[in-house]
Amino acid sequence: MKALAGASLKQTLAWQLAVAFSLLGLMGSCGVYVLGRHSITQAYDRDLENDLANLALHVSRDGGQWRALLSPAAERWLLINEGERVVYRILDLEHHAVLVRSPGPSVWPETGGPSAGTRFYTRKVGDTAFRIGQTTLPVGAARPSLLIEVGETLGRRERLTRQLMGGMALLFLGVTLVATLLVRWGLGRAFRPLETLKHQVSERSVDDLTPLEPALAPHEVRGLLHAINDMMARVSRSVDVRTRFIANVAHQLRTPLAGLSLHAQLVARDGALPASAQGQVDEIHRGARRLSHVIDQLLVLARAESGRADWAGEPVDLIDTVRTVVQRYLVDADRKGVDLGFDGDLTQATVLGNRVLLEELLANLIDNAIRYGRRDGAVTVSVVEDAGNVVLRVKDDGPGMVEGDDLFVRFRRAAEPGGEGAGLGLAIVREIAQAHDAVLSCTTAPGQGVDVAIVFGLAAGGVRQIPMPSGV
Repeated sequence: MKALAGASLKQTLAWQLAVAFSLLGLMGSCGVYVLGRHSITQAYDRDLENDLANLALHVSRDGGQWRALLSPAAERWLLINEGERVVYRILDLEHHAVLVRSPGPSVWPETGGPSAGTRFYTRKVGDTAFRIGQTTLPVGAARPSLLIEVGETLGRRERLTRQLMGGMALLFLGVTLVATLLVRWGLGRAFRPLETLKHQVSERSVDDLTPLEPALAPHEVRGLLHAINDMMARVSRSVDVRTRFIANVAHQLRTPLAGLSLHAQLVARDGALPASAQGQVDEIHRGARRLSHVIDQLLVLARAESGRADWAGEPVDLIDTVRTVVQRYLVDADRKGVDLGFDGDLTQATVLGNRVLLEELLANLIDNAIRYGRRDGAVTVSVVEDAGNVVLRVKDDGPGMVEGDDLFVRFRRAAEPGGEGAGLGLAIVREIAQAHDAVLSCTTAPGQGVDVAIVFGLAAGGVRQIPMPSGV
């Protein structure tokens, strides 16, 4: 069972049927060999019986004595037998005399008397085997008085047996091969619906939990598909409940946090607080702002995780989106002395997606580059076309990350003193990229900055790029 658990069902069935056909072919060949050899022996024994009858025609009885007169022509006809060695003899049993015999050494048994009627036996002389036919005359006598024997070597029989077996072996081999090919073809047709289902599932995105169609599969696996559909329905309900919970909690917290931040600003602006309390009020204001930012990120993350079920893809000009977000972060970049700029030769790069999510993706990348980059450094945003794909890249010249760090994991932050992040920014980037079927990559090294690239288009596993009009 363990061996079959990891094996291909199609290959297992094909091999088992091939072995079964081979065994049937072997058994059939053995049966044909036994029956064919028996038939060949009977056929050539009939020839020996005819030779016995011909020899009997040359025997006569004269005055109680047997006489045998075998002409040279009759002897030549008897001895010529397709290259086989032929022996014969006629014995007068009453007088224990040999009336006639073939030339050459004797191959006849020295003991054992004749039996009534005609019989056949095989006797080996040295390395040569002979098939011998024996009959007695007169037929029906109480005590036969004449014995006639004819024998021949087994060359013809063995050659015909080998020819028969060779032909049958080729026949069974051909039948086995054709049967195996037909079985493989039949299994291919039988498993084709499963291949279709496999392609449909492999082409789905990670957030597509729509039920599979059991009618497309063979009857034997429909129960499995129903169980998979039930499991996906439970997973879908669990994801919906979690997403709604995060969204509801975030919405419920935004209003009191906005009020807390507003009151903290009003108290600080009033100027009536002592100097010792002013710092505490400022900390309350920064904490409320930071928590509000985290809640906004949770909302974006929940929306990105919901996938295309919550939004329909639409043509988005990535160049215009980049310029809008870069303008939004110019003040923050100037505050830290960072040279934030856009670099690219494309005047338009249209991708299929959601503009709000793409803006959030780019905003998180730029915010992280400014926050964790080098003071008085540079952050460059670029959009280029590479091999038919649109590549969005955000690069800084900061200290970079230690090899092995994975900042795309939720709630993991770079070691930056006084940082206000919650470790959700790059996790949001990853979720939005996956929702757009884009490929996300990060190149970094200590002291060499961070280079994040997002590839939209054919290389990302889906047709996501809309061809730009000619002349653009």
